[in-house]
Amino acid sequence: MGPFCNAAKAAVLLGEVQDLIAKSTCSPYVDIIRYNSFDVSLQELGLKLMDLGTRWWEMCCSNIGICFAALLSLHMIARELSSMNNTVDGDECAAKSTLAIKSAITMILDIGRNFNMDIPFNNIPSLPPAASSTTYLAALLHIQFAGERFMTDEWHLEMLAMKKTIETFAQRWSSGKIFLDHIETAISHEMQARAGLNTMSTLVVIGSGPGIGASTASLFAARKFSKIALISRNLTRLSEDRDKVIASARSAGRNVDVKAWSVDITDSETYIKVLKEVEKFGDVSCVHFNAARVDLSTLLEFDENEMLYDFKTTNIALYTTAIWAIPILEKLPRSDNPSILVASSFLWQDPIPELFSLSMVKAAQRNMVQSLQKVYPNIHTAIINIGGPVSKEDPYLNPDAIAKKIWELYSQSSDSWTPEINVLAM
Repeated sequence: MGPFCNAAKAAVLLGEVQDLIAKSTCSPYVDIIRYNSFDVSLQELGLKLMDLGTRWWEMCCSNIGICFAALLSLHMIARELSSMNNTVDGDECAAKSTLAIKSAITMILDIGRNFNMDIPFNNIPSLPPAASSTTYLAALLHIQFAGERFMTDEWHLEMLAMKKTIETFAQRWSSGKIFLDHIETAISHEMQARAGLNTMSTLVVIGSGPGIGASTASLFAARKFSKIALISRNLTRLSEDRDKVIASARSAGRNVDVKAWSVDITDSETYIKVLKEVEKFGDVSCVHFNAARVDLSTLLEFDENEMLYDFKTTNIALYTTAIWAIPILEKLPRSDNPSILVASSFLWQDPIPELFSLSMVKAAQRNMVQSLQKVYPNIHTAIINIGGPVSKEDPYLNPDAIAKKIWELYSQSSDSWTPEINVLAM
């Protein structure tokens, strides 16, 4: 039978833990003897399964998941009840259960990092979801118990490791995708609770459209912002974008106020008037600049006036935006993540002659962003380098996937802001 002989033991222990939990919630005390016995049994079984998993991972993954689900459940209820004086030696029990939860999270991290997660799970379709759901629970607890480590580089790498485990299972079972969305929401809520973020803050999207702009606005509305300002030339498209943002927020159980402005941002005088209206609309804390014209421009044949229009769209408009936004954002503490996030590409590094006008203005735009970073360090001014054409069919360079990367950039702790991120096709 190999490692399958442990499945029954894991399932029985999980059932007994659930029975203890049920009785404890209806009793003035936790049965400490059973609690300690289950703890020892589960720890021993977990270590045994991890050892077996190095040889028979595909057969052990569900058993590991069940075992750690029981272990986490056991210590979660003990910790919760001890806080209500529902245990003998409550303080000692609380400390022990907290330590055990952190230890279990570390072991789950080791599973994801050290075991072969890419092998096919042949003829065992019911097994991996158990490990996936346990990793999801561990990720939520990793947020809850982070303490001062929350959003540090080390903590972030650990969270990425757990997400990677869930993503592997999500390739076969759709529940993993739901888990990942819930984890991002939990991180967002934790950030708000820690920093006392103003949930009425406003996101401004300049260059809204059916691609990155609308997807970014939709994601940010679903996760934090209660007011969204959309700016673009196309009035019909703005109306569609507005509907998408509202629908996205509602699907997350949130209500948002979305207002759209139609303006040619190369007309600086009119654009400035719009920005002043946006300022009256809400408390701006994040600006996403996504405006650019992506058209062919043949070297030595492209019209000079068209080159000037590209420069106005990508650089003069960003400059005008910065003049308006920076005095507003400087008033906010770093903990509020005041941000100017600029969508770009790698044309500054590797220009394409057939797109030479766009290549030039993107190089100039990067220079401007880097200057803003040096002069205004208390504002997170950053670039998103997108490594190729954006397409809804591309698994990595589609608008929703890019929006998630922009959210990760925005969500960085104020003591670990990065000046840019790369979004690459794998």
